[in-house]
Amino acid sequence: MKRLNRKLLFLLPFLWFLIPEGKLFTCDYSRAVFSRDDQLLRVWLTKDQQFRFEPSRDPLPKKYVTALLAFEDRRFWIHPGIDPLSVIQSTIVNVKARGVKRGGSTITMQLARLSNPNTRSFISKVNEAFRALKIEFWYTKKRQLQLYAAHVPMGGNIVGIEAASFRYFGKSPKELTWAEASLLAVLPNAPGMIDVTRKRPALLEKRNRLLAILKDRHKLTNSEYALAIDEPLPERVSRIPFEAPHFCRFAMSQSKKATIHSTLDRTIQKRLEEEIVRYRYTLNSFGVKNLSVLICDVPSGELLAYAGSQDYYDMAGLGQVDGIQARRSPGSVLKPVLTAAILDRGPFTPTSLIQDVPTYYGTFAPMNADHQFDGIVPLNQALIRSLNVPFVRLLDYYGAEQFYSVLTRSGVKFSEPASTYGLSLILGGAEMSLWELAQLYGALARDGAVRSLKYDRSLKDSVIDTLCSEGSAGLTRAILADLVRPEFEQYRASFSGKKGTIAWKTGTSYGQKDGWAIGFTGKLLIGVWVGNFTGEGNPAIGGAQSAAPLLFSLFNAFPRENDQITSTDTTKMDVVKICPESGFPAGELCPHAVERYLPKGRICEEPCRFHKVLSIDSATGEQLCSSCWNSRVVRHDTLLILPPAARLYQIKRGLAVDSIPPHNPTCSAVRSDRALELIYPTNGIRVFVPRNFGGVREKLYFSAAHRRSDAELFWYLDNHYIGSTVGTAKLMLDSITIGKHTLFVQDGDGSRVSCSFQAYLRDD
Repeated sequence: MKRLNRKLLFLLPFLWFLIPEGKLFTCDYSRAVFSRDDQLLRVWLTKDQQFRFEPSRDPLPKKYVTALLAFEDRRFWIHPGIDPLSVIQSTIVNVKARGVKRGGSTITMQLARLSNPNTRSFISKVNEAFRALKIEFWYTKKRQLQLYAAHVPMGGNIVGIEAASFRYFGKSPKELTWAEASLLAVLPNAPGMIDVTRKRPALLEKRNRLLAILKDRHKLTNSEYALAIDEPLPERVSRIPFEAPHFCRFAMSQSKKATIHSTLDRTIQKRLEEEIVRYRYTLNSFGVKNLSVLICDVPSGELLAYAGSQDYYDMAGLGQVDGIQARRSPGSVLKPVLTAAILDRGPFTPTSLIQDVPTYYGTFAPMNADHQFDGIVPLNQALIRSLNVPFVRLLDYYGAEQFYSVLTRSGVKFSEPASTYGLSLILGGAEMSLWELAQLYGALARDGAVRSLKYDRSLKDSVIDTLCSEGSAGLTRAILADLVRPEFEQYRASFSGKKGTIAWKTGTSYGQKDGWAIGFTGKLLIGVWVGNFTGEGNPAIGGAQSAAPLLFSLFNAFPRENDQITSTDTTKMDVVKICPESGFPAGELCPHAVERYLPKGRICEEPCRFHKVLSIDSATGEQLCSSCWNSRVVRHDTLLILPPAARLYQIKRGLAVDSIPPHNPTCSAVRSDRALELIYPTNGIRVFVPRNFGGVREKLYFSAAHRRSDAELFWYLDNHYIGSTVGTAKLMLDSITIGKHTLFVQDGDGSRVSCSFQAYLRDD
């Protein structure tokens, strides 16, 4: 038993070595954000008020390693944690000097002491030696150097070479000169000189002595040595960087890491801030106080610049609010996203005709910004002109809940369910952030896949979902690149001179509270928001007048020779025959057809329904049918027949439309009105016009019934078109004059009903 106990006692040291060392340091580290070129943007002190950076896994600067090993541990790469030769040499020197003149500690032993500081004694020295052996067993030489460099004291509350490099020299350790690297190598070895602002002659001599050693060992050339010797010590500790404050705060809020090596480009960030300084005074003169800008790299989705407000230090203007993450009404900037979605589904194409007429969905009656109607417009023109009515009709066709789902899967976080927003979703009815909108536009700028905006270089590319097909994204890009409106032409022309193209869109929220402008080239995506953080509206706020000028100023600030938007890959598309007049897939009745590229896999390819064949009496020019064409000379004409309301507005605008001949009045099969019935008002009724408590007349509701629940009805009051209803047979009338009126309703097939009624007030 005694022999066994002796063996166990003998084995205990070996077992101790086999127990993993674990984390050498349990201290906390300064939270820090670095730019894409590894310059410090912002740093926070640790809990014990130290500047101490997390140990890096990247190789240390060669100059620093060379200087450090020459000064502290020449045989570092070959000794086992303890250098016996150094111990013997230091002992001889100290005995002769009758005092401690030279230490024998290796970097590994110093690392052991730094990780477990104790009072200096013989026992602690022995303990350091044993721990150095164990560290050597469990850690590579490279990692030992990294840990030492990150935890070695550098004066005051500065710990490690990274903190020292930024505090003393204002730059990354990778940029250290030979003189600076040598200074950081000798600084921890001189406790009395650990503050570079004191005892400067002695510290300078110590540094220069190391430089001479490096020269003698042929680590420095004569010219390098001469330049290093002439380099002065830093005069003072550098100011702590505080750049891109909104971005740094956002990045830290998204990560638990102590150190973030970001994608932010300091050059672009500074140019952005310069442009904002110039532009903010223009806005302020109109009473507009705030703006936010986001700049991203299109191919990679990396964040390049981030300005959450006009000035972080503008306390009066709430400058510390981060407008990029704030949720606001996006106005019309979702229209390109719906365009891409609708092009994927079909049957719509970029030139498909959409009605632009007064339309009612229950109590919701969308209106264009200019309160005018075109009658009918191609989809691409509706997007270019940002017409509201056609896009509400498109959303009704696509489905508000389906579009809501597309946005949700693409990273948009809504505060309410889809039913709360309804069709107003496409007009800015739901609040979104500039960050979310930039992700959506990034998908349109690339291949249709929504990728998370990348702010941290260590993060992997993350695809959230597919917004649309590559072909649909390309067609939408082409429309946005052709966006030409008179009030924007000065901006567009200024960018065109840079030999590039830009796809862009603006938006204005209801009440002119938010102005948006988002655009992209093949390389850059820029998003601009303009408004007031307090939420009040202003006539000067708008995508066109206040956000677009800054957008184009920024694009002009970063000239890109031949920076074209990404072209459409036609191999990812199908060739489809299109009716050139209606823009829908050509049907059998379409007299001509042209081939166009459309996205693959479209769900709906319903052919053109605008062309119809009419049987015409050659003698009278009247329409005929099988019940009345006997004994008549009949010809068959193919005409483009627009819906009644669209025809009316086209004619009002002086545009030519195909003339529809009247039906033979003597025909016994003239269409019956029984398919359509007017419910309210009824013929001869007196209609009371109510007033609210303020004496203002309230709205009237008319209703009809059709045997087809999806029929579109067209309403006329006193022979003036007042609107159409889709999917509902109720129309809301904003105002009506007191007196007699005639109302008639017609469906798309020509069936119609009418009535006469009298409107009156209670005191009539």
